[in-house]
Amino acid sequence: RISSFVFIGKNLELDLLKNGFEACRAAKELRFPVGTKIEANTDDENYVKGTILEHWVDGNVYLIELHDGEKVVAPVDIDEYVRAATA
Repeated sequence: RISSFVFIGKNLELDLLKNGFEACRAAKELRFPVGTKIEANTDDENYVKGTILEHWVDGNVYLIELHDGEKVVAPVDIDEYVRAATA
């Protein structure tokens, strides 16, 4: 038997879908501890500096406070949503 996922649609971001599923493995540890300075993707192209506040909030991997005080979430632990801060 083979189990597989089928996505129906046009112009799907296959890498994002694949990385999202890979990030959901239960055995994987999260990349960023609470208090880590990161960059959060806020609109598909712009990353904003922030800090990890909590893990696993309402089913989201990270609760993040952006530099302006706004709080956002990252649903999965992949670079498309949250990445290590640059200098």
